[in-house]
Amino acid sequence: MAVYFSGRKKIGELSVALESGRARVDCMIFERWIDIDSSTTARCGEQGTCQVAKTEGIAEKASQTVERSIGTSLGLDDILKLKAQIKDVFGYEVNWNHSITTTKTFNFEAPVCGRYSLVVYQLLREYELTYLRQRRWTFRQDAWDKKWSRTIPEHTNTHDTLPDVEEFDEACKFRPECKSKDTMPNAYDGLLCFDMGKASFRVPYRLTSDGFEVQILKRLISFTFTDYPAGVRGLEQGLTISLPVQIIPEPLVFLSDIKGEYVEAQVFRYMDPDEDQTRFPEEVLTGITTLKGVLALTGQKF
Repeated sequence: MAVYFSGRKKIGELSVALESGRARVDCMIFERWIDIDSSTTARCGEQGTCQVAKTEGIAEKASQTVERSIGTSLGLDDILKLKAQIKDVFGYEVNWNHSITTTKTFNFEAPVCGRYSLVVYQLLREYELTYLRQRRWTFRQDAWDKKWSRTIPEHTNTHDTLPDVEEFDEACKFRPECKSKDTMPNAYDGLLCFDMGKASFRVPYRLTSDGFEVQILKRLISFTFTDYPAGVRGLEQGLTISLPVQIIPEPLVFLSDIKGEYVEAQVFRYMDPDEDQTRFPEEVLTGITTLKGVLALTGQKF
């Protein structure tokens, strides 16, 4: 899952015994989301650009830390043992290879009287390693000397976006064509998260008479429920929807290497980060939601 949360979250910890128990490495793992986009807000019909960098692995400085500082105490077999145990416990591959960055720029245009913004996040995983050796000349089995502590930040290939387009922005009311513009903000029922495993985005939604609609940048996308009560419950529990790739924000498609015309997404109401984000049934509801239509916002082009 690629569900955004604020702050720094502890994922877990483990300890790996080395040298027949005479040494050990303690590892605490944390995750946090970092903002990786630049210049992604424009107003009043302005042109703008969104530049994102695709980076996976560890930076050169962190790579040198692994090779020099950690490598002097841990051999290759020890590092492989640590990575293998992390995979066994947490279920993912550790990537401590030197990262390669690919950058791409996307163009966008704000509504004539409104605002266009897009925030792009990347999941950063931090490993806090502590190397200890058993103290000599003591009968205590729990006596350890701390030799060093290091933190390895790993850029993952998990990303999240928060697209936001408003048809009217107070900063644009000086324009003649905007003076009579309706300044009432759009009414929505909250945010929905579309989770595609390694990629997700959060957008405003509102319930309709036969389903719901979401605003993804300049598009309004409508979905219908084949079973309305079950569909409404499904937004709380989780729905599986086949989503056209063309409506996903372009930077997210690039960063996550999304291919094909459609992608399967798990859709659920996004809750405040302080609330429990994992209230899903054992089996997510499927087959009760269909795509009804894709429209442009008033006065906007795709």
